[in-house]
Amino acid sequence: TSLDLCQRILDAGYEFDGILWYDDMGYKGSPFFSPSLYCELLKPYHKKAVDWAHERGLVTELHSCGFIDPLIADIVEIGVLNSCVMLFTKSFFISVSFFWRKMT
Repeated sequence: TSLDLCQRILDAGYEFDGILWYDDMGYKGSPFFSPSLYCELLKPYHKKAVDWAHERGLVTELHSCGFIDPLIADIVEIGVLNSCVMLFTKSFFISVSFFWRKMT
């Protein structure tokens, strides 16, 4: 899996500060699927990636085009937005500075 590859990179001594993945989940005016279907099919995999990253002190960013307002609560719940990300949606706007490099 992609997480296995990321772990192999870390084990080889390389360092990175976060993970970013693209998972477009919306049309112009609606999500591709209902929140319940998101929770059943995608949320477990998103949570696995977020948990893996946070266990290693990495930030996470999920990019999705389209209208995903009905999915935001579930995305926040798994911890994607506890990292600093920029999120634009049709009904609200959250802006937080985002830096991939850790300050040491």
